[in-house]
Amino acid sequence: MFIKKTYTTKLGNEVVLNDIVYYELLTTKDKNASVWEHAGYIREDVTERKEYYKPRIDVQEVLLYNFAAEVGDVFQTYDIQCFDGSCGPNHIEKYDAEITVEAVDYIEINGSPRKRMQVKSSANFGFPQYQTHTWIEGIGNMNGLLRSTDALQAMGREQVYLLCFLQNAALVHKPEDAKSEECFVWEEPYRTETHSFQNAEIVIYPNPVEDVVTIFPEDTNISLVEIFDMTGQKLYSQAHDKEINVSSFVKGNYLLVVHTTNGGSYSYTFVKK
Repeated sequence: MFIKKTYTTKLGNEVVLNDIVYYELLTTKDKNASVWEHAGYIREDVTERKEYYKPRIDVQEVLLYNFAAEVGDVFQTYDIQCFDGSCGPNHIEKYDAEITVEAVDYIEINGSPRKRMQVKSSANFGFPQYQTHTWIEGIGNMNGLLRSTDALQAMGREQVYLLCFLQNAALVHKPEDAKSEECFVWEEPYRTETHSFQNAEIVIYPNPVEDVVTIFPEDTNISLVEIFDMTGQKLYSQAHDKEINVSSFVKGNYLLVVHTTNGGSYSYTFVKK
């Protein structure tokens, strides 16, 4: 049985991690875009024409795209897949991948030429699998921004296709073989809580926070709570806490990670006022 659902991904605020500027990635399955989840960090090296992705501040960045490559070039990258929208340590699968550039041309988008590459990826997750992808500079893989190699699709676990690419709410690009005329195919229902952040069954509030961060629901089986600053330094690590006093923290952005007794791990970005 196939279940269709649409993910919308957008760039959030600038974040400086270890003196490197990233943009926060946010994603939603909500057609009205009223609930957004943290999905990691992304940056572009304009000089080298490369893009990098960092699923969490305590996880090393990986190369997503190399748009400086030409036909015949071979380079190494990784395929990172995050499950349950959390990108927690128990929700990340990482596969070595080799990219071979098979063809290059240019297409016009919004009056400007953009490089288009046909690449073959070889993802190694216990046995070799090969996939062919189309990359467009400034947009990414036609199977989705974070799917530079798409190991899940190679394994038959997911089929992901780009529907639309928008800039400032205006449609910039729609693939010629788009699977739908619409930019939103099907909505996966959200839970009805209205707290600031939602991730799987757990939410944290308030956000921004001045004194105490609360983890909801109260019956969550928490094994460990950790808080990191934007440099990746761990500032807090305690078991079982559902209320964390952050009044002594300096103003800024932080990452809170909730580990549960069933092996789950959920990540949230919050702002200390």
